[in-house]
Amino acid sequence: VLHDIGSRGAGKRLRHAVAAAAARPVERPTVRRQSYGTTLAAIDYVDCPARSGAPVRLFSTDIDADTPSRTALARVLLGRATLAVVLVGDVPAHAFGEMLQPLRDGLFAPDWRCAHLQFMPLAPSSRAALAGLAGALGLGSGIQCQIAPLVTRPADAWTFLSSTWNHLQNAEH
Repeated sequence: VLHDIGSRGAGKRLRHAVAAAAARPVERPTVRRQSYGTTLAAIDYVDCPARSGAPVRLFSTDIDADTPSRTALARVLLGRATLAVVLVGDVPAHAFGEMLQPLRDGLFAPDWRCAHLQFMPLAPSSRAALAGLAGALGLGSGIQCQIAPLVTRPADAWTFLSSTWNHLQNAEH
């Protein structure tokens, strides 16, 4: 799952770049209100080929829904993911605590199952600010938090994301 913090749609751009590179369509299932058929949300994903041959479903929390629904669905996607990737844009250092608070709250929720959290800074200032915060974020939660090197292109982000994914898959087998 790709989650943006202050990156202005980087997750969506990365998902579309991966889909184009893999020659796979971006799928868009909808969540509808039971018995009424009213569309509540649309969640995009792309199935990517993995080294093992099995597809890896890449979601983004950039969900087409109202704010409460988007927040709730993002929390569910992140909490149930095998790997959560947080793309961090050019966020002022003083704003990091507030922007990471919903994620921190999720990590300690009883229904959180995701054990691997990778931060991808998209700006030099974000990389520096993440150094102390990411490690502290995982303390006491049992979540493994990593920080990727500075990412400037979708290809770089995909390289780090797929490398981390392959490492996790190899560790499980």
